[in-house]
This record gives sequence, structure tokens and C-alpha cells, in this order.
Amino acid sequence: MIDSESEKSRGKSSCSDLSKRYSGESNNRVISDIIATDVSQEINLSIGNVLRGLKAVADLGIGLVELDMLDHLREEVRSLGLLKEELEEEDSQAVLQELENTLFNFLDKANSRSSSEISQEVKPVYGSSDEALIENPSLEWNVSKSNPNHEEISTEKGIAKRIAENVMEIECLLAKAWASLSHKRLFAAQWKLSPTPEWFDHSIDLFFQWSKTNNSLWLERGVFGGLGLQGGNLLELSCGDGFNARHFYSHRSKKVVACDFDPLALRIAKSKNNAPNIEYVLADIRTHMPGGKYENIVWDAAIEHFTPEEIISIMSDLKKRLTEDGVLSGHTLIEKGGGAKHIHQHEYEFKDMKDLKRFLSPHFENVKVFETIFPSRHNLYFWASDSEIPFDTNWSHCI
Repeated sequence: MIDSESEKSRGKSSCSDLSKRYSGESNNRVISDIIATDVSQEINLSIGNVLRGLKAVADLGIGLVELDMLDHLREEVRSLGLLKEELEEEDSQAVLQELENTLFNFLDKANSRSSSEISQEVKPVYGSSDEALIENPSLEWNVSKSNPNHEEISTEKGIAKRIAENVMEIECLLAKAWASLSHKRLFAAQWKLSPTPEWFDHSIDLFFQWSKTNNSLWLERGVFGGLGLQGGNLLELSCGDGFNARHFYSHRSKKVVACDFDPLALRIAKSKNNAPNIEYVLADIRTHMPGGKYENIVWDAAIEHFTPEEIISIMSDLKKRLTEDGVLSGHTLIEKGGGAKHIHQHEYEFKDMKDLKRFLSPHFENVKVFETIFPSRHNLYFWASDSEIPFDTNWSHCI
């Protein structure tokens, strides 16, 4: 438990010695040295990252309330206090107490509140289940599904595992919050300052917008496009930041050629979404579409950036690059009410599913267009081929 003396010491705790201890700047004596564990180096690195991360947050004056993580962080630090009670060695207790005090001290600074105010908020109240664990830690810590031989795990090692998990959970919380805020600022820089791009950096979706909005719309195109993958060579037209090329197509394709006409998009793609079997190519598909034969061609969230005349021309060109049983797949969207466009860079937004299908049917025997509807967007997806396509009557992956 955390007593009043511990609370008083929090405000006086200095982070410098402990930071050095866990940052590799001096010879370390870490929790993992005291309690035998197989992940001593990882615990050491994680504690150092936690301390440096909290210090950076405090130095920048970012309130942890803004990060929407203060309560979660406090709970994790309280867990360290609970674990401390299980340690028999006074030296072990002292090290964990020092870490606990330092973390609370950083929480105080990072949230810009007084120590007395924080002390009232973080005073631990343990429930009956926690008290049961104090009396008999083997209830939870001596059982491990990952132990193939079902050997009993000592209480000492069990405590070490819990310490490692708690510290690394704090590190993960900090990393998540930091990544979310940094990508929020990146989004503002890319889309609130002119000129805005014709492509989207999907790391913003991954680290910021998805958790903020709970909207999975941005993942659909990769999932639906992946249903038609043949396992051979794939050409992605207007690939943008390359997120789908790497995370949805490269793993199940022999080679991916991903092209875009924007050098900045390709620079980001090579930096964030590179893979050994991906080749990023600078190309304007209206005049210089990459050559070769492909089992799959993907045209995701880009067909609307071209005029109807350009779409017709590109369709003829890409059909020549598909193998006999190759599949074209892609995503676009329906125009807003009254014919308004979603963004000014769009040349042509489709009126409905039939409007999109009329561009595909002249070139392919089998065409399937379907829609998903979200509050913010009405999406269209398509597969087209002279052979089988997903969910067709003769599709080999469905009965």
C-alpha cells in the first residue's frame, strides 16, 4: 500500500538519479537485476523510455488530461505499489518504491497540479480481489498458459512478470498518446494549410483518427481489395502513401509495383511503407502507366481524381496489363447531395453503383459493384475480371 510518508516523499522525489540508472548512462541496478527474469534488458529499456517520455511530456507542458490517459496511468502506478507489498527483500521494495515515487512525481508535473491535490486523487483503494491476491499471489501468478510443461512458476518470478507488464503498459500508454498527438498535428499541417495533397497519409488514420472517431472506413478498401488477390504480381495505381501496398497487398503478392505521379507521396511511401517486394514508381498513369503483366491491378480511392474521358482511356490501358484471369479491384465514392464534391481535387464523383459499373462493363465479362454507407461517406467498391471474382457463383473460395 502507499502510506502517507510515501505520499509526502513523492513531491520531493528527484528523477535525475533514477533516470540515469535506467537510461544506460551509468551502471544499472534495476528491478530485473533483483528479481530473476528472462526479460531484464527489456524491463530496463522500458523503464528508461517511461521516464524519458514522462519528462518530455512535462517539459512540453502537455497536460495528461489532454492525452486522455491520466486515470489509466495512475492505475498502472498503483499496481506497482501493490506489487511492492509482495517483495520480501527490503532492497527490492526500495527500488520499486523509488520508481513509484518518480512516476507519481512526473504525473504531478505533467498535469500541472499541486502535489497535495494529486495525493488525494491517487490514494489507492484496493478491492477484495486485490486483497485476496496479497494474501495468496499464487492465485494468479503461479499459473501460466504459456508454460508448455505446466511447471509451477515461483512467486518471485510471477512478481517480476507483473512488474514488467505494468511498466511496459505505462510505456505503451505514453507511446500511444505521443503518437496520437503528433499525428494530430501532422493532420493539421497537411490539411489546414494550403495547398492540400491529393493523397492521404494513413498513419494519421492509424495513430490518431481511428481511435478518435472509431471509424473503420479507411480499412475497408484494403480488406475488400485483398479478397481478389491472386498471389502473383500486383500493380497499384495512384498508391499515395503506400499504406495499402505494404499492409494489405505485399504479404500475399509475389511483387507489388505501386505508382503515383506525386514525388512527395512516393517519398513518404518509401519512408513509412517500404517492403522488399514493393517497387515504388513515379508515373502519371494517363500517359506512362508501368508496363508488364499483372494478376491484380488495384485502383483505390483515386479513380475520382480523373475525368470521365481519362477514366475510359485508363481502363483500356490497364486491361492490356492484366493477365487472362487477372482481377481489377478498387474503391471510390458517391457524390454528396446536390452534386457537391467531397474535396476540390476530385474531377468526377459517381452518382450511384450503376454509374460506376458503366465504366467497367465494356472491358470485363464479370463486374461486381457494391456499397457501404457511413455517416460521413457513401462508398463504392468493385471487382472486375474476365475470370472469377469474389462472391461470384463460381468463386472457388466460397460455397
